[in-house]
Order: sequence, then structure tokens, then C-alpha cells
Amino acid sequence: MSSLHYEGGRWYGANADDTLRIWMSDDTFQRYVTGYIGGRFIISPTPEQLQAAVAHCARLSYWRGCRDRDVHYIVVGAANPWENLR
Repeated sequence: MSSLHYEGGRWYGANADDTLRIWMSDDTFQRYVTGYIGGRFIISPTPEQLQAAVAHCARLSYWRGCRDRDVHYIVVGAANPWENLR
């Protein structure tokens, strides 16, 4: 499974054949984590719930169809790079 990784104040990742690359600031990523937790009506998440939310949002497939201008992606020579993501 392809996922995002945190380094130097931003989250970034690429699929296995490097035809899809995604990156965003930590603020943007944390906004989505907060939204994911809130969408499950969790008021005070436990450390385990927070870790699960981060893991969920770190999956590249989570960002499929995202239209947020703060979430950047580039497609390199692939017809449909989202195809093999789970």
C-alpha cells in the first residue's frame, strides 16, 4: 500500500511505480485528520484513535478525487495512476 510520509513540515508520497506523487503541508494534512475524526463524532480521541486517523489519511487512495488546492499532486506518464491504489 502506498502512503504519505512526514518530513520537514510536509507530507509526501508516491505510488509504487512513481507515476503519482502527492504532497501537502502538515497544516493541510492535520486539517484532514481532524475532519476525519470529527466525521466519526469523536470529541476527545484516544492516542490509538488519533494514530488510526493519521494512518487512514496517509493512504494515497484517501486523496483520490480531492479538489483542495492545498493538496498537490502530479501524474507522470500514466493513464490512470490511481488504478492500483487500495
